[in-house]
Amino acid sequence: MPDPRARRGIRHPWKALLTAGAAAVLAGAASVTAIGEWVADAPQRVLACWASAPTR
Repeated sequence: MPDPRARRGIRHPWKALLTAGAAAVLAGAASVTAIGEWVADAPQRVLACWASAPTR
């Protein structure tokens, strides 16, 4: 049976999310909020590198 709900949001590859989280923790982020803030402040060229990582 197909799911009648509309797809919402952006689907990010797991590898990019894990890389961003690990980089934030290595930079000193100690909470989920701090990780989110670190990723929000990261340079766009860094985020582009993670987003373009090949996925299977």
